[in-house]
Amino acid sequence: DKTYFESEIFLTEGHIPAYFSGEDMYFLVSYLKEDRSRAQVEFEGAPFAEFQRSTGLIENILSGDIRQLHSSDADSIALIFDLVFEYYPTPMNQPDYVRQTMDEGTIYFGVFESGKLVSVASAEINLEFGNAELTDCATLPQFTGRGYMQAILQKIQNELLKRKITCQYTLARASQSGINKVFYNLGFEFCGILKQNCCIGTGMEDMAVWVKNYPK
Repeated sequence: DKTYFESEIFLTEGHIPAYFSGEDMYFLVSYLKEDRSRAQVEFEGAPFAEFQRSTGLIENILSGDIRQLHSSDADSIALIFDLVFEYYPTPMNQPDYVRQTMDEGTIYFGVFESGKLVSVASAEINLEFGNAELTDCATLPQFTGRGYMQAILQKIQNELLKRKITCQYTLARASQSGINKVFYNLGFEFCGILKQNCCIGTGMEDMAVWVKNYPK
């Protein structure tokens, strides 16, 4: 139906290759107000064109301190989101909500320092179509820049592959070069910018689509 929508008043802002069990998915939008259609981030040239991929990925960083998280960690996860984000599109600062997502199949991994959870990310798994969104990436400010998020996401990717989830994607805050570079270094392909897509961080922000597909 993509061609039909584009022949009307819709535009394609991004896509996720192979989202539907191998078929592509598209983000089609129609803005009713001009100011709503404006991107919040101004890029010189192609978005993230300045990134240079690292020659090697992080392997087993603090391997003893990275582990999968469970319902007993929900309070610690919620505290990180309460401290890191002024706005977030889901109530991740509420432990009961975190536990609910776990019960529904979302998997979480995190890094611990001296027994304290300092960095976390998750994967929301769609078993019907064989894909997963890598999301809920947050690190306490005093622990950023250490490569923890890339290490966590590698663990999550490996776990997803064990479950035969071969289409992996994320929507990353376009204004934050660090998290976008993490996905770039993990081999994800940039697949578009969604303008003023959700309330996160400081308010309504643009989200960058990154996708990685593995052979089945």
